[in-house]
Amino acid sequence: MLDAFNVCPIFCLIPLLTSSCTPQAKNSTANTKTIYGTDDRIEISKASSEWITRSKAVGLVIDSKELKQVSGGYSIKAPPLTAYGVCPEERFANQPILGKGTGFLVGPNIFVTAGHVIRRCDDSAIIFDVSGDIPSGANVDYAVTADRVFFCKEILSSVRMSGVDDYSVIRLDRPAISRIPLKFRETGLPAIGAPLTIIGHPSGLPMKLATGDSNQVRNASLLSNIIIADLDSFAGNSGSPVFDTNTGTVEGILITGGTDYQANSPGGCKKTVFSKVGDGMGEKIMRFPRVIPFIGPALVELGLAREISLTEKLAEANFPTPSKLSVPFESSDPSKLMGLSLTASGTWRGTNCLEIRLLTPNGRLGGASFKNAIIQGTTDTGARAVFSKQLNFNEMDPLPLTPTGKWMIEMYRPDGCMVQVKLSEVELKLFVK
Repeated sequence: MLDAFNVCPIFCLIPLLTSSCTPQAKNSTANTKTIYGTDDRIEISKASSEWITRSKAVGLVIDSKELKQVSGGYSIKAPPLTAYGVCPEERFANQPILGKGTGFLVGPNIFVTAGHVIRRCDDSAIIFDVSGDIPSGANVDYAVTADRVFFCKEILSSVRMSGVDDYSVIRLDRPAISRIPLKFRETGLPAIGAPLTIIGHPSGLPMKLATGDSNQVRNASLLSNIIIADLDSFAGNSGSPVFDTNTGTVEGILITGGTDYQANSPGGCKKTVFSKVGDGMGEKIMRFPRVIPFIGPALVELGLAREISLTEKLAEANFPTPSKLSVPFESSDPSKLMGLSLTASGTWRGTNCLEIRLLTPNGRLGGASFKNAIIQGTTDTGARAVFSKQLNFNEMDPLPLTPTGKWMIEMYRPDGCMVQVKLSEVELKLFVK
């Protein structure tokens, strides 16, 4: 709730679709993962050159407070897996646990991960090239040069709905110019039985790659935007890119799975949980097309889309007096619509209880309340704040294939909503290819 008078840009990103588990990666709150069939994880250095190149775009997510600044970069103190009760004979048991999750580049400075991995911008850092050449043993001091460490500049979009929508799209503090962003699926589904490959940081360990016959698609759904797969993964792999093995294209983001480790007896050390291929709940992967509408700037930077900006100046129109304001837009561009965003700028006083509706050229109506919106800023007069709220569309009930036609943005003040707003500008951005 904001009670003072503030300068307010309101951002509304609109999608085209819509047993113990220890140890986990450092500070992880993720559901854990498991092994199907044989353990196919290998050090990234043992992968083919094509996969090593792709791995350069994959980063380890850590809590920034874990970083200690030293000459030339940073240092991280990291305990081994055995410190969390894993049996010493387990694979990688003496390697250090360095982070809490994984993510990957889709643009020079656009990084995607699971929503439960990065919830806030100010407490997360990303380190690239964290591989198996790290000393093993108790409380390793891992040194990393400053050029490999990046910080979150802003969260472009973030949702955490356990087992469903679970992603964060963030802008890094600078471009990772020496790294090639990953290619990703734009539409459709992988075939049942299609081979998969995952790159990431299982249990927060140095980077591993898993592929082979026991890593494959079980099921995939446009309705739920979820792929169920057999995949050798652990907590710490949350946010990892999951690839089509044959094409190297990202199919989606790993978000949850089965139990990692389990003790054979009370008080005993923990061993990796193995399941037969096809057994258990499987690993959940959120389809990447679900995220595409939120990475419009990255698509433009990569040359995969261009931006159409439709702006309407409102001359400080008082709203909501009356209780509804309609702003029309029209586009004649015949290109394929990839995503869109809405920005309404102005000032407000009162509670953030506005509602917004979008009427598309094909008559689809989507809406959302700003009651639970994220607000960033202060209550001082003249401060800048941000509302961020998504309108939920599903790929089975899509927006138009092209932006051609009339669009209508409508803002409402529901009964009981005590707010006064002066809008100066409304901008609709369409990302097309």
